[in-house]
Amino acid sequence: MSINDIIYGVVFTPKETFTDLRSDRKKTGWAIAFFLIIMLVQSIIGHALAVQNGAFLFTLPKVILGFYWSGKLIFYLLTLFLMVGFISLLADLFYKKKDTLGLLITFCFAALPGALGAGLKLAMAYMGLNRLGTFFAVFTFIWVLVLQVISIKTVLEIRTEQALALFLSPVIIFILSVIIIIIAGTFLGSLF
Repeated sequence: MSINDIIYGVVFTPKETFTDLRSDRKKTGWAIAFFLIIMLVQSIIGHALAVQNGAFLFTLPKVILGFYWSGKLIFYLLTLFLMVGFISLLADLFYKKKDTLGLLITFCFAALPGALGAGLKLAMAYMGLNRLGTFFAVFTFIWVLVLQVISIKTVLEIRTEQALALFLSPVIIFILSVIIIIIAGTFLGSLF
């Protein structure tokens, strides 16, 4: 499967494309490189938007910007690894399904619409249509989220509700942790 086939498939036939990608372990390097390129494109477009809005950070020397972008790419990659690992762990715990590498590959390619949304937002900003650009950015963000849920469903071969539960589990766990901390803190605070 060529990169053009993958791009076309992610946009128009994501389930079939993710099914093919999950079993092709040789695409791991391609997937990570593709993900980093997408994130770099989004960062550069974000830079162009910030310069247009007069942000101070982006008037710094290019060396500092290089460190900034490198740090962002490492952060994005670590976030991807943590998210895929966490979802894979929960899938193994709850559904006895595990394919971490398949999830990693498909999550990398699921990021594709993000670059499209960033590009459309920049184009709309230069045309003075900021609200339309924001709409495109939000639409493509939701598109990426949907592709990630399709990825989980396809790779792990589970139902849509299960995939959605796995996808939302980090948010749910975070909210429950905050509630528990507040309740425990209030209770322990009343004891002293």
